[in-house]
Amino acid sequence: MVIGVAQTYEYFERIQERILNFIAGNSSIQKDRLKALMLDTSKLAKDVGTVLDGREAVAEGLINEVGGIDKAMERLNRIFCMQYLWELSRD
Repeated sequence: MVIGVAQTYEYFERIQERILNFIAGNSSIQKDRLKALMLDTSKLAKDVGTVLDGREAVAEGLINEVGGIDKAMERLNRIFCMQYLWELSRD
């Protein structure tokens, strides 16, 4: 199977658009800002892109907070407890 350059480019653009929509839809970063970070060539991470540390990712809205697995499990437990209590209050 041979894929032409134009088709390959369009395919990668569609994949990029899906990734942008998913991240922007599941975080607080704006899609345009995320795209700018993805296509940034001033902080070369290979060809394009941006490498952010945890604090920078929080500041950009990619993640809510910085922490390890213990913090993540604690947060997940709180979410489950809140959901459980909400369901009990509906009965």
